[in-house]
This record gives sequence, structure tokens and C-alpha cells, in this order.
Amino acid sequence: MEIEEGNVKRFLPEDVASILVAELKRMAEAHLGREIRYAVVTVPGHFNGLQRSSLVMEAAQWRGGFRTAKLVDEQVAAAAAYRLHEKRGDRKVILVFHLGGRTCHAAKFRFKDGSGHLLDEHHDPYLGGDDFTGRVVDYFVELIKEKHLRDIRGDEGALRKLRADCERAKKLLSDPEGVLMNIGSVLSEGADIYEELTRAKFEELNRALMERAMEIVETVVMGGAPTSEMQSRKDAIDEVILVGGSVRIPMLGQLLGDYFNGRGLIRNEDAVIRGAALLSRPESARYVEECYYGGVSGPLWLAK
Repeated sequence: MEIEEGNVKRFLPEDVASILVAELKRMAEAHLGREIRYAVVTVPGHFNGLQRSSLVMEAAQWRGGFRTAKLVDEQVAAAAAYRLHEKRGDRKVILVFHLGGRTCHAAKFRFKDGSGHLLDEHHDPYLGGDDFTGRVVDYFVELIKEKHLRDIRGDEGALRKLRADCERAKKLLSDPEGVLMNIGSVLSEGADIYEELTRAKFEELNRALMERAMEIVETVVMGGAPTSEMQSRKDAIDEVILVGGSVRIPMLGQLLGDYFNGRGLIRNEDAVIRGAALLSRPESARYVEECYYGGVSGPLWLAK
């Protein structure tokens, strides 16, 4: 990041997190008109112990200004949004698939007598919704070069405008079969010049990325079992929860629905936020008061 007088300052992830947490705290206090002393912070399931302690100590308490902050894994918060951490979810196997702007993660776990036990998890740090947008940007850069004889790869302003337009188009394609892109505005031309992006073209451009996302799901579902056990492994999962903005992509929803043989999937991109709010209540606090350890990669959720 470049600051005044051409100096460059590097920020660690916890530095960025602390800035965001402090600003959210300030906004919430302004809205409520009182001080907020405690926080529940959600973290990706693949965070290690050092990353977790840095987040809770540096970002939330030291820099964020909270007296106490507790951590809960995102997938547990998503399950808690549907009260699966309570008696109704006892002994159920839950799969949470998270596809956000910059991450793709799947986790399989079980609640038993109020304790959470991680069964398997896998994530791809180089796959997210931004990559879907990037494929569309590349497509229009080539289209503009071929049809309008302009190469905008070296024009940062035009690329930023194009990426913003492609991001909007990606979201709009959740409903209609096609959207019109105003290429003239990207080229800073006076006249409107439109090109269509169809859902079919979007899916063609991103099929390989969606298949990568499905490979993450299958890795967690199968847990290293042979292919002959695929159906029984699928049947062993009681609930499938999809979170993150990119799970709204129709093709991805269709692929997931087909993979789980048409069973009902819970799709709610705000589930993590709602679950964290639920776990912040006194009657639910015990679920973030202790450390529960799974058999794969450390704690399923961790309180500090």
C-alpha cells in the first residue's frame, strides 16, 4: 500500500482486520449510543492457532478496543444460525460450503452433546467469486480488442470500470438469462455501445472454476473413502449449508443440487453473521467458552 511521499507500508492480515474491527465498533457504538465492550469474531476454519490468537489479541482487543473477544469458526456460526448446535442438531453431520469473494472452503463436522467435532475440511485459498469475475473481465478485454480495436490492458482506469461492471453483471445473472454491458462507458466514448453477456457464456467461461469448487466439496464428503462408498458418504450428511455471495450463482447451485441428488440445501449468505449474533447471547455463550478439538486440523472452534 502506498502512502504519502511515495512511501510503501506493508500490512499483515491482522493489521487490516484490526482496522476493520475498530471501524465496525465505532459505527455500531454511534448507532447504539453506548460503548460496546465484548465481541464474537468469526474466523475461517483453516486459520491456525497463531492466526487466531493474533486476531483476537491484536485486532479485537488491543487495536479494536474490546475488553473481551471470543472466536468462533465460520462454519459453526453458520450451523448455529439454524440452531443446529442445540438439541435438534445433536449427532447430526453437517457440511458447510463457503464460497466468498476470495475464498472457497468446505467443512464437515458433528455436534454431540453440545460439543463440536471436526470430521474433515478442505479449502482453496486461490479460488473465489473474484476469480469468476476475472474470467468475464478477460473475455471483454479480448472482445473490445477484436471488435473495437482498443487494447485496454494497460489502462488501469478502464480496467477498474470494466471489473466493476462485470461484477454487477455476474450478480444480475442470478435472475435473467442475459445482461447488457455498456462498453462505451468503459472506453469513455460519448455514445453508448452495448455488448451482451449471457448466463450461458458466463457458465462457459467459469465451468472449470466451478468444477474446482465441486472438487473441494467432494474431497470433504468422501474423507478419503473409496469411490464405491460415494453414495453412503453423501447419505451420511444430514444438513448441507451454503454460505457466501457466490453460492447464488445458478450453475453452482445446480451442480450442488445434482451432487446431493436433489436434496434440500440451505442457502443463506448471511448465516455466519446471524449465527455469530446468536452465539453472543448469554444462553448460548457456553458454545464459545471451551475449546473442542477435532481429529483433522485442530479446534473446531476456539475461545480465548
